[in-house]
Amino acid sequence: TLLQAISGTDGEFALPKMTIKDWPSADYTGTMIDAARQWIPPDCVKFTIEACRFWKVRYLQMHFSDDHAYTFESKIFPKLGNSNLQISDGIVARCYTQEELKDLEAYAVARGVTIVPELETPGHYGAMARSMPEIFDGPGCMPMASEKLYEALDKLVGEMCSIFKSSPYFHIGCDECNFDGVCNYPGAQEYMQTQTLPGDPTPVSNAWEVYINHVIRMQQICRKYDKFTLAWDGFAADHRLKNDMIVMSWYWAKNAADMEKNGWTMITVPWFMLPIPEWNMYYANGHRFKRTSNIIGAQRPMWQMSEYSLLRDYVPGLAERQERTWGVDNVIEEGYARNRMARSRERMFQVAAPVRVTTEGGKILGVADGLKGWVGFNGVLTVKLSATPMLDGARIHYTLDGTDPTILSPAYTEPLIMDKTFALKAALFQNGRMLGSCNRVKYELR
Repeated sequence: TLLQAISGTDGEFALPKMTIKDWPSADYTGTMIDAARQWIPPDCVKFTIEACRFWKVRYLQMHFSDDHAYTFESKIFPKLGNSNLQISDGIVARCYTQEELKDLEAYAVARGVTIVPELETPGHYGAMARSMPEIFDGPGCMPMASEKLYEALDKLVGEMCSIFKSSPYFHIGCDECNFDGVCNYPGAQEYMQTQTLPGDPTPVSNAWEVYINHVIRMQQICRKYDKFTLAWDGFAADHRLKNDMIVMSWYWAKNAADMEKNGWTMITVPWFMLPIPEWNMYYANGHRFKRTSNIIGAQRPMWQMSEYSLLRDYVPGLAERQERTWGVDNVIEEGYARNRMARSRERMFQVAAPVRVTTEGGKILGVADGLKGWVGFNGVLTVKLSATPMLDGARIHYTLDGTDPTILSPAYTEPLIMDKTFALKAALFQNGRMLGSCNRVKYELR
C-alpha cells in the first residue's frame, strides 16, 4: 500500500495523510510462471515477484516440469533436465540450480510472496521420461502402477520442499493424462494387487482406479512434507479424494459446475474471461460459482510464454485480475484501464524494472508473436533508454544480442539507431549491483 501511495519529486518523498481500510476477500491470490516451456531467467522471476509484492499477490506458482522441459535441478537425479526441447522457436529452458532457487525463495519471502512449486504428474511427463525412462516413462503417462515411480517422486517432492519451505502448498499437476495403457506396463498387475482404495478392500482392478490411487499416493507424499495438495481440474476426481485436495478450476463450465455441486475446495483459474468490470474470482470459464461455495481464491494462468512476453504483456496485466480477487465487489470506475491501471503499471515498473524503453521513427507494427513477445517494426528505429528516478552514480547498461546485461556490458550514452532485428535487454546498475530486473523487448524487422 505504501509503495502504491508514495509520491515524490526532486528527491523528496511524501505520503498523503490517510486512513487505510484494505484486506483481501480471499486467502489465495495467485499468479504463475510456466518455467517448463521457454527459459525464464531468474531476474525475470524476480521481476514477477516484485510485481506480486506491489499488487499484493500472495502466491507465485512455478510450473517446473512438462513435456518440453524439466527445470528444477535435482541432486538425487542429476540426469533430469538433460533432454529439454524447444517450443515456439524460443530459448530451451534449462534447470535452475538449487542455489538460484534458494536465492529466489529468499527474495520472495523477504517481499511477502510465497513460491508454490509444481511437479507435473502423471501426464505432461515427456521431459522426465526422456531423461530417465527407466523410472518415469510409461504407456502414455508416468508408470502409475510402479512402486519405483513413487519412491522417486517422494524424493523429488522432498527436494523441492527443502527449497520452498515457506509454501503451505505443493502442486502435483494431474490433468490431461492418457492413462489407458497403465495396466499393461510390466509389473503393473503385481503392483495393483498390493493397492486398495479407501472404503474398498478389493485391489485396484483397472486404469481409472490406478489413476485414483496415484492421486492418493501423491496426497500422502505432500502430507509427509507438511503441504496441502493442489491439482489442476481434469484429474481423477473421485469423491474419496476431495477432503485432501484443492482443485484449480481452469477447464470448462460443466467441470466447474460439477465440482461445485460435489463440494470440492477450489481456486478459480479462468482461461476465458468476462470483461474485468463484470468478472471476479467466483467466475471461471462460463460458470459462475455461488458465494457460499468453497472458493478460496483465484489465480491467473500462464502457458508457454517467453521472457519477453512475460515482462511485456503477462505481468503488467496482473493488476486487473488481482483487483477482482482482492476485492470481489470493488467498483470499477469508468476509464480505470487508461487511468488508474496505467498509473499503477508505471509505478510497478519503477520498482521492478526501472529502465524505460521508448522509440522514435520507423513504424511499430504491433506485437509480432504473443508467445515470443516480439514487436514488429520497419524502417529505422531510434531507441531511447531512461530511468526514473536516475539515482546518484547509477548507469544503464544494455545488450542487443539477447544475453543478460552486466556491469561490463556497454553503458548507454546516446540513442541507439537500429535497422535490423535485435533483442534489447537493459538494466540499471549502481555500485556494481543491478537494481530490480532488466527491461527486455525483442524487435523484429519486417
